[in-house]
Amino acid sequence: MTRDVLYGDDTALVSHSVANLQQLLGAIVSDSQKYGLELNWDKTVQIQVATNNRLTKPGGEPIKVVTEAVYLGGMITHDGRVVNELTRRLGESRSMFQQLCKIWTHSSIGKQRKILIYTSCVLSKLLYSLDSLWFLKADKCRLDAFHCKCLRKILGIAPSYFSRVSNADVLEKAGSKPLSAILGDRQVHLYNNIASQSDASLVKQLLCDASGGPRNWAPERRRRGRPRQQWAHCVHAMVRACL
Repeated sequence: MTRDVLYGDDTALVSHSVANLQQLLGAIVSDSQKYGLELNWDKTVQIQVATNNRLTKPGGEPIKVVTEAVYLGGMITHDGRVVNELTRRLGESRSMFQQLCKIWTHSSIGKQRKILIYTSCVLSKLLYSLDSLWFLKADKCRLDAFHCKCLRKILGIAPSYFSRVSNADVLEKAGSKPLSAILGDRQVHLYNNIASQSDASLVKQLLCDASGGPRNWAPERRRRGRPRQQWAHCVHAMVRACL
């Protein structure tokens, strides 16, 4: 646990001890009152991870418990899975793409200009902070399918069933790569930035060991079944493949 204050408005408290977490929450409430500030309890929620312990407000009323919450533009879930976050991002990006439908059909705007607008307005919203998550193969296919569908609309290419134009040809005409490959490049860049930080960096201490490799947080005895993929280990394998 760290006691560093990283953000002044949206604050996330993390601890393995409910007593310690309750103490931190009380400290924030008491110190805020010195400056005439008060927490918005309607927006204050608790995400329980492998526990049923409840936090309480200063009056003793329990805080609302949720399984997922949006924090700084990203969704945090109690089980650490990213499917819901990907679905939410794809829905928001699809809505943004439809709002710009007049641009995609405008004859006075060139195709390269349309792709630039699409990259700046739609892809930037979709890929924001997704490089800190690790997706399964099925999730990456959803990203690639969305990307190719948007490019077909921009370039005026019908679905492959009618046009007989494959997604690979669409990407070549648009001068783009699969969205999963773009995301992979950003993940490698993020890992290299974290590994190059000083040993005093908290983020590096959580993800990397002394040699810059991925830190292993898995317990000695794991649950039965296929182990879940870890971001640092998977991205580090991509980094080694690029060497």
